[in-house]
Amino acid sequence: DFPVRTVLLIGETGCGKSFVGNRLLGREEFLSSASFDSCTKKCAKHCVKDGELQTEFQVIDTVGFSDTTKSDQEVRQLLGEFANLAPAGIHAVVVVLNLQAGGRSNALKVLDTIENFFGKYVWAHSVVLCNMSQRTAQEIMKDLDASSGSPAKWAKEWRAAGVPICAMPTVGRVDKSIAARVVDLKRAIVNRQGVYQSGEFRREHDRLKTLTTEAINEFTTCSWRDEMTKVNKRLLDGRLTQAGWEIERTRLGAKDAEDQRRNDTLKRVAAAGLVSTACGAGVGAAGALIAGEASVTMSAGAAAAGGIAEGWFGKVAGWFGRNSKKAGA
Repeated sequence: DFPVRTVLLIGETGCGKSFVGNRLLGREEFLSSASFDSCTKKCAKHCVKDGELQTEFQVIDTVGFSDTTKSDQEVRQLLGEFANLAPAGIHAVVVVLNLQAGGRSNALKVLDTIENFFGKYVWAHSVVLCNMSQRTAQEIMKDLDASSGSPAKWAKEWRAAGVPICAMPTVGRVDKSIAARVVDLKRAIVNRQGVYQSGEFRREHDRLKTLTTEAINEFTTCSWRDEMTKVNKRLLDGRLTQAGWEIERTRLGAKDAEDQRRNDTLKRVAAAGLVSTACGAGVGAAGALIAGEASVTMSAGAAAAGGIAEGWFGKVAGWFGRNSKKAGA
């Protein structure tokens, strides 16, 4: 019996996973199409013994990422079914990419999803196959290195993990050039060391769920908690990298803290206002009492002064009256 190498084919919908699987098997087992529509609806496995390489290849085809007929959650669930077909683990994860000009952007996004679903350590067990490409591995890596941002990042990560880069010409063609590329791919698969344990897929998802739960518990305001819930869903669905998630967590956390400080300030102001109102009522009552007593005193003084003035004017008037009578006489 030959040693067994279990191969997992993953990639976006319509990238040619099933076509590659059929080339590895040397026969048509997986339903494939030259269009970009999804053909694979669930995980399936077929085997072949290669006498030249003295290896039995167990090839597992999977549902594609970015399948418009399924939600991200359904894709994750269907993809996870590979664990039932490979309980002993995966020897090589073949990441099928379309790096042509029209599909490059989506292909690079799928790489983020793969890392989210399988964990960063998946690259230590991977082979990258650039489908629909006539270029060599050296040319592909040179092109990625020359690009800025995401392409250069992946080139660096693959190089660090020792990821073999293979290429295969246009989907649908079966000729000598395809046969030579298939042999190259098989050799790359055989040379991969170690096993990606099937349970890691489930554990990675559980780790992300724990991470998102801890994050949501840090939020105190309802509005920002709701926003963080949306960000968490994007991470769990594979539409956001963990690095991107960390950035959003920090940004929304700062907004949440700012609103919490504002709410605390308003509470303190409101509490101080109640005390001020109570003190104001007390001061008002005391003021009224003092003002009332002062008014009484002033009224009494005014009355006394008026009486004195009235008496003085009366005396003056009497004096003028008496003198007037004497003058008349």
